[in-house]
Amino acid sequence: MAIAGAAGNAGASALGGTDGSGGVGGSAGSGVTATGGVGGSQSLPDADTPAGNIVPNPSFELESDDWVPWNSHVVVRTSSGPCSGSWCLVSSGRRESWQGPAFNMAAYVTPGQRYVVTAWARVSVPEDQLSIAMKVLCREASDTTTASQWFPVAAVRRVTNVWGSLNGTFTAPECEAPKQLQDLDLVFEGSAAGVDIYIDDVLIVPSDE
Repeated sequence: MAIAGAAGNAGASALGGTDGSGGVGGSAGSGVTATGGVGGSQSLPDADTPAGNIVPNPSFELESDDWVPWNSHVVVRTSSGPCSGSWCLVSSGRRESWQGPAFNMAAYVTPGQRYVVTAWARVSVPEDQLSIAMKVLCREASDTTTASQWFPVAAVRRVTNVWGSLNGTFTAPECEAPKQLQDLDLVFEGSAAGVDIYIDDVLIVPSDE
């Protein structure tokens, strides 16, 4: 989302003066006119995001290292048909139904806290299915054999090539000492191999219910 910046300051004189300085988010005023330049646009990505959303870049208007491919395929931002704004995320080159985009949320959750998830999704085919799961890895630092555990977040539902919402809940895990939380991902999965998964406007907010 973008808002207009403040107008630039006026040039020093009506003819040949020095350029005025731009206001916050605005462009500088030109010295050849007596008035400041028109305010530019100031980028405020995700300004409409509800307070408390732990996803730092929920509509992908900026690049983010928090979203990764679960297993080997490609997850990138795309400007192809976003749900809102100018960008969304696409997961492509999937060879298995359980592959999909994953949000690494270990640094953003509070252990024991319940969260509500809402996300918008579509697929590259007329109809398929999609779900959301949580991948948890609690283990000691020296442990290299304990595998991740999987928990359902949003049940499998029908999705199409038109944007629709997925909704679910989860409680952030509390690892029992001496185990530590080494990995915590929210994974979008379930569409057939070869189907591209698009997601946008991802909200994960704390809930007291």
